[in-house]
Amino acid sequence: MPKLLLFAPCERVAIDQQNNPTLISILQQWPAPSEEIPEKAFAPQRWDIFALWYRTPEDEGKEFVQICELINASGQKALSAQIEFQMTAPTHRNIISALGLPVNPGHYELTLYLSEKGAEKERERLATFPLLVTVAIPQ
Repeated sequence: MPKLLLFAPCERVAIDQQNNPTLISILQQWPAPSEEIPEKAFAPQRWDIFALWYRTPEDEGKEFVQICELINASGQKALSAQIEFQMTAPTHRNIISALGLPVNPGHYELTLYLSEKGAEKERERLATFPLLVTVAIPQ
């Protein structure tokens, strides 16, 4: 299995002319509206999930599935996304673009899983990234 080098949610990933990524505004927390909002409300905010992988000798010719899930404090999935890839170079990056950030205050956990294609039920949990939605203070 590829080795995970970096996993982070961010506002945007930019790629420079040398094909290097820049993570802009890593997400750790954001404010929720101070008024009452529906339980599963999302703000129409675009954001990216970035993962950088390092190839191991066993990865040759294999296909992988990266799964990301955003779990709320109740343990429910607020978001789920997946991407298939192969390790054709020493490193490989995946960028999953999402639309919508949860706005209900609380702790969320962005979890990264990896499996070989066709064996998604045996996926391995490799990383988590905690996210906090706080109540905005009216000004």
